[in-house]
Amino acid sequence: MKYFFLVLAFVSFSVVSISAQKQYSCKSGQNVVVDGASNFLSSNIQELLDEHSAWAPDSLALYQSLLEKEQRNRLELAKLERLMAILDYDLQRADKEEKNNFKAKQQTAKKDISRCEKEYEQLTGLIQKLEKRQEKAAKEPKVAERPVEQTVAEVGAENIVTNQPLNEEPPKAEEVKSEKIVINKIDEHAVKIKENNCEVVFKGKDETSRKKRITLAPQRLLTYTPEKMKNYFKLKDFMTISVAPEKHNGKYNFDIEARFASKDVMRSYGVILKTDFLRMQFVNGKRVFLKVLDVTEPYLDRQGGETIYKVKCTLNNEQDISVLETQYLDSFGIMWSTGFEDYMVYDVDFILRQLKCLRNDR
Repeated sequence: MKYFFLVLAFVSFSVVSISAQKQYSCKSGQNVVVDGASNFLSSNIQELLDEHSAWAPDSLALYQSLLEKEQRNRLELAKLERLMAILDYDLQRADKEEKNNFKAKQQTAKKDISRCEKEYEQLTGLIQKLEKRQEKAAKEPKVAERPVEQTVAEVGAENIVTNQPLNEEPPKAEEVKSEKIVINKIDEHAVKIKENNCEVVFKGKDETSRKKRITLAPQRLLTYTPEKMKNYFKLKDFMTISVAPEKHNGKYNFDIEARFASKDVMRSYGVILKTDFLRMQFVNGKRVFLKVLDVTEPYLDRQGGETIYKVKCTLNNEQDISVLETQYLDSFGIMWSTGFEDYMVYDVDFILRQLKCLRNDR
């Protein structure tokens, strides 16, 4: 009976963690809401912009930019706090030899949280300075509108502002390529089963090499929807990246698919060349580069109206496998023929789970 209640308590905690939401209330008035897995759910940026609609266009554009930066900062904090929770759990289960390793990771995560909070305070100061300047301007006689560069300089936000119009037509893919905001919609069913999801699609001797190969089913690593395209992609994301790891003759390979909800995306992204690379960056700052082994020419899925890229990669340095087996993923980068793009990852233990599946499947 004692063990029954322990199991029941653990299950109850798991369900609460999955469905729980957390709100970050900022000094600016912005509320950023995330789910139990630290995925973005909502914010009230538009409401704040509406409240300040009487501001001059240049000031309103700067205000929007600062709020968006603040939102990304709170999402980063949510991810770091989730990482700390994971490390606390791992530390409790670790043996004596592993404890020091996890403690070192905790110290790194604490430093990142401190940096994140420092950046947040700087953003708060800039927003408050902008609001005070607007309050003062409202009491003064109306003068000609000043250039946006002057407004930016006055509040000290030269490295933060992005000059984007507030009202515009739906943007083309090439217009949003440089943005790096990733919004992962919650999938409660996927969250519940991911810990035990080791779906093997092939296990046996590879027909070509005649060597042992284990290949897992592809799973979603991340989704990417640019901020100013969210209104046009409410039912699906602009881009989805899926990964299917495999262990082939003792070496680890990765089949990677990037699926875009756009027919003309090649005009802005180009292709992935066999001479290019992909990159995994981890929370502790370490980077692992993936060498491209094979590239499938991008093609259009006419039924779904999606452009699909597929590449097969392997570790550029086989010794990097120790990083993949112990560290938490922070971002995933792709070198397109038109330039390098880096995408934030919120499912930080994705690679850890996948490699665990390959190790445990004998």
